[in-house]
Amino acid sequence: MSRFLPITAILFAFAAPALADLRVDINDRSSDTEPQTQPSFTGVTQDGLTGIVTDIGTIDISMTGVPGTSNLDDRNRGTTSVDTTLPLSRLLRDLVFNAQNLPDRGTIDVTIANLNAGDYLFTVYSHDPSVDHVSQDLQLSTDAGATFPIEVQNALVSTGSAPVPFGHTSIPFTASGADVVLRLVGDEGTPGFSNELAILNGFVIEPFTEYGDFNRAGGVTVDDFFILSANLGTHLDGNFAGHAGGDIDLDGDVDLDDFGTFKDMYPAIVAAATGVPEPSSVVLVATAAVGVLALRRRVRQP
Repeated sequence: MSRFLPITAILFAFAAPALADLRVDINDRSSDTEPQTQPSFTGVTQDGLTGIVTDIGTIDISMTGVPGTSNLDDRNRGTTSVDTTLPLSRLLRDLVFNAQNLPDRGTIDVTIANLNAGDYLFTVYSHDPSVDHVSQDLQLSTDAGATFPIEVQNALVSTGSAPVPFGHTSIPFTASGADVVLRLVGDEGTPGFSNELAILNGFVIEPFTEYGDFNRAGGVTVDDFFILSANLGTHLDGNFAGHAGGDIDLDGDVDLDDFGTFKDMYPAIVAAATGVPEPSSVVLVATAAVGVLALRRRVRQP
């Protein structure tokens, strides 16, 4: 037997590692040459995609319009309609949608198959650079669509070239191993339109234990405080993806609101991390952070 591995085996051995999270950027199906997929995300069209290798399962994704697949379509808004300096600008660009004439409501079912059992946070991104669709309702099923017990009404759909924040909603859930189905239902009809639209630009599914457990260690410790401190002020544009970097209030940035929320939820951990238990010392830390943020903003001025 030869002691030399075939080239294919060598290439397989050095294949890209599994993604830690499932990060999906919806792309349109056109053949334009502009870069479509957001860095660190997986590009998926309305035709779906199978075999996405992640640490939380080898995932299959499919999308259907309800009722019927013929009502599902996509749009390529191009790079001229979004501010390309934004960190999630490619995610802002393309979208898949379903339109239904009133009184029916456009609906999209996104099925995520082969997700490992566990606790997760599902963050949904919805934006149209050209048209203000106002809002939509979100429903989540963890039993392959048999029931939809989790619902968020009037989730924001943002608009414009530089939205603050990017329209997004985060939903904690527990997967049992059955298919997870995200249902987007058009709501709050678009001014001047005679139909309701459901819109999706992308989503993130990340392991989640509790708010503030940024390192996913199964509990909140001083290590999580230091993660928040390290990222404080580095994401102020409302376009931060996910919870793990310190966005405890899930509003799309890592700022003093997150610091205050963490302090309110875990005062003993903040006291241990700062070394002084008195509330006044925490105020000093926050004051120093304000100075840092203000300095960064002044430095960024042209």
